[in-house]
Amino acid sequence: MRYIYYITILFALLSCDNNKSTYNKTIPLFKSLELSEYNRTKDIRYNHKIIQLETSDSILLDWPVICDIKDSTMWIKSENIIYSFNIKNGKHLFTIDKRGNGPYEYSRIGDLQYSPVNQCLYLYDYITDKIITYSKTGENINQIKNDTINSMGITSEGDIIVAYNQFKSSSYLVGAYNMHFNHINSFIKNNTKISNVSLSRTNPIYKFNKKNCIYIPDTFYTITTDNVFPFLIIDKGRYKIPIEIESDASKKDIREHYIWNDYGFIVDQYLFLSFNYNKRNYFDLWNIKDKTLISRRCTKNTQQPGLPFEINGQTIYAWPNYVCNNKIYCILDNEQSLTLLPDFDIENNPAILEIVLEQQL
Repeated sequence: MRYIYYITILFALLSCDNNKSTYNKTIPLFKSLELSEYNRTKDIRYNHKIIQLETSDSILLDWPVICDIKDSTMWIKSENIIYSFNIKNGKHLFTIDKRGNGPYEYSRIGDLQYSPVNQCLYLYDYITDKIITYSKTGENINQIKNDTINSMGITSEGDIIVAYNQFKSSSYLVGAYNMHFNHINSFIKNNTKISNVSLSRTNPIYKFNKKNCIYIPDTFYTITTDNVFPFLIIDKGRYKIPIEIESDASKKDIREHYIWNDYGFIVDQYLFLSFNYNKRNYFDLWNIKDKTLISRRCTKNTQQPGLPFEINGQTIYAWPNYVCNNKIYCILDNEQSLTLLPDFDIENNPAILEIVLEQQL
């Protein structure tokens, strides 16, 4: 699964030839827009754990983003530096700082994935368009040029799934490579011709049911090296935004009459879906088995995203920063950390909230 790192790219009006749906579910989002608030988050069962990350003078995180979690290791980027922590106890393991313009150095981390198969880190530098391969402790292994991708995911065999940047690779939106970054397949034809792109986003590749998954509005896909499978559709009805409005910054006021800026994650049987409508930010939680809305929060406050969860007797607004199978991970801000951890020092690194969702019967 993937961290929530956004790039200004528009995915829309897609075709998916010769792909057989394996889930064939539709969420009727357009039917629920009259509900601005709907709180039944307390009705779902979940466990939680709070992970306090080690802090020292050499490990100070600012605006951290969780990139990957594998083999009990959490990989975080902060200030363009890579940090790894033990997810069980928060202990710092390694730091990789190779900022620069030379061989095996990077300018800006666009994505980072760890492969347990060959114990390598794959870093995508979106400034220089390099894919750099490091050992998990930072030794140089390989680097190649690839100017077509936005985000990556690793298969259980060690192959690499990528989401393409449609402005640099106009033919397809998803691709597969082997661990040496030799091309295997490309999927989902891109039939969209866009100019004057505005505020849309590329969503990360993440893990669902042990497969790589991506949301390309208005469809969730699972991806293998052989094919892609659409399995969940978001039905926006007449609120589906026309591409000529979404991609044109001058049509901002018109855009607010549609659902736009949507992204989402599947976690077990639950759908976390965020979108904008009528000048407000919506945060939804759906049960995809029976296609019912469990919880919704509608707000203009962009500083506190998410849905209410009861943690240690306190209400915390949480939204996934990283998801994998039935777990979501959220980076707590100082206020939330002080609420949940009375001995928390605001000079410390932020705490991580792990929420494990249980299936409803």
